[in-house]
Amino acid sequence: MTQSNLSFSRIFNPQAVMFAFCTLSGVEGLAFAAFLVSLIQRYGNGITRTQIGGITFVALLGAGFLVLGVLFYTRRGWPRAFADWLRRPRITAWVFVILALLLAVNLSAFIFLPGAGHVLHQYWISLAAIFLYLMFVSTQALVAHGLIVYNKRVEAFILRPFPQQTPKGQIVLNKWQKMSFVLISAFYLLIALYLLIKSPAPVNAGDTVDYLYMAGIPLSKWSLFFTNVRPWTVPLFYKLLPQLPGLVPHFQTILWAASWGLLAFLLARSLKPAWFQPIAYTITLLFSMTSPILLWNRVILSESISISLFALFVALWFILLKRWDFRVLMAIIILAFLWQNTREAMIYLLLMLTMILALVGIIRSNLRAFLVISIFFGVFIFYGMTNTERAYRYRFPLINILGKRILTEQRYLDYFVESGMPANETLLNLAGGYANSQDFAFFNDRRLRNFRLWLDESGRTTYLKFMLVHPEYAIQGPVRASSALLLGDYLAYREEGSPAWPEVLDTVFYPNQGLWIFTALGLTCFLAWTVTRPWKRTDLFWIPAVLLLLTLPYGWIVWIGDEMEISRHAILFSILVRLVSWMVILFFLSYLISTRTRSERVNAG
Repeated sequence: MTQSNLSFSRIFNPQAVMFAFCTLSGVEGLAFAAFLVSLIQRYGNGITRTQIGGITFVALLGAGFLVLGVLFYTRRGWPRAFADWLRRPRITAWVFVILALLLAVNLSAFIFLPGAGHVLHQYWISLAAIFLYLMFVSTQALVAHGLIVYNKRVEAFILRPFPQQTPKGQIVLNKWQKMSFVLISAFYLLIALYLLIKSPAPVNAGDTVDYLYMAGIPLSKWSLFFTNVRPWTVPLFYKLLPQLPGLVPHFQTILWAASWGLLAFLLARSLKPAWFQPIAYTITLLFSMTSPILLWNRVILSESISISLFALFVALWFILLKRWDFRVLMAIIILAFLWQNTREAMIYLLLMLTMILALVGIIRSNLRAFLVISIFFGVFIFYGMTNTERAYRYRFPLINILGKRILTEQRYLDYFVESGMPANETLLNLAGGYANSQDFAFFNDRRLRNFRLWLDESGRTTYLKFMLVHPEYAIQGPVRASSALLLGDYLAYREEGSPAWPEVLDTVFYPNQGLWIFTALGLTCFLAWTVTRPWKRTDLFWIPAVLLLLTLPYGWIVWIGDEMEISRHAILFSILVRLVSWMVILFFLSYLISTRTRSERVNAG
């Protein structure tokens, strides 16, 4: 124990850490004061008393931190006592956790730096808060110092929220079962190779030009790239390709094959008995090869990458719930951030998932890690909503709703007019049109200037209040549109020259005609499976359970969020309905077969 403490004291020097923290903070404070002076020269026509006071405050605060740095350097008086207090393992653990959180906050500074000069010039009153925020940059030095600390008590405290489970043994496969997995995987890869070779030219759609435009923006103009007409994940992937748009189908096909192949394999390996796994593996792969999933790989839109990242996201949860691994945890967090920024609707899907994870983390003491994950997801959601706000991406879908649903229904229109929406003759003449109707008249017509001001200031809040006052709109509307949401026709995105594909795959594995029967079967299997309390046998129960909880709310969000191309926007909802049904059916069949096998063994014994 003594040797451990000596080693710990020698490696972790609180006085050196505090000296680095205060010195860096002081230098940053003085540099930030100089930056503010340059802003005045750039934007202002003089200097006010408020600006003088703000700059003076920042400069004095920076000087104060430099003085504290000197005191910690001299190692005398109260700084030494404070350093001794920090040396306690439990206190050090809390400091390490707090600094890690500050570092996470600091990394988000890169998100909000674009346009910082304009914001700082407008809001001088918040200079103190801005400086304290920028001061977190110096926490990098502390975290780097703390990362080399090795102390069992500190490590145990930091890892306390995360379950430390021993890996559960996998079901052992015999050589014939292994061979079946190999042959099925080889067949799947051959299909992917066939699609790569036979892929025709990329399919362009109305929004294709936006993604290609963003992909052409250099990352040096990162403010323009990350805050533009579309979320940035898809253009970021496109930027990795040496040839646009010719290689888009190939890239999206490779991502599809990797994501769905991993999900199918992990789902199958979670089932019992061993001979049932290749069957489940085949079913999941065949589901991924149905045309409503496959056709998007050739389209230059966000659907293919969004669907593939979602499949990969679910697959990683299979790994994490079997065996807790921080590398997998970090992969889930990074992937969630990328997936969220494929489409605006994913922000709200991730929001619902975050609420479930936070609730589970609060209720179950052995799953506090879910609470930690929900904190990261919450930061991502805040960024996504802020980014959507700054890029005004809410305007187009909201105008679609107003034009197609509100202006065409008198009682709905009366509510919006009473709530302050300017409704002149020009606006009423656009009833029944989309946001791009009549050469984007909603955006360009000078006579609709007051309408656009109202749209930015009160449009979204009025729409939310409208749905509360008129619940029949929010309830009956999605029900009436269920065919468009679930049975969408995607022929517009198929071109001649596409590889011939057997329709029987869609009929059997992605049913449309008997969808209600198939869904009812899935719900029945889920209820029957739930009666057996599967969560006591495996944590993997929560994957289909959570997906089932997310499915209907997500379909509702898609419908209330836009009116244009409902079927395309709801493709992930349509996939979720069928994927969850297949997943539940496979889990329930696995339970029935394994239970019967155990009973036969008991009887035979």
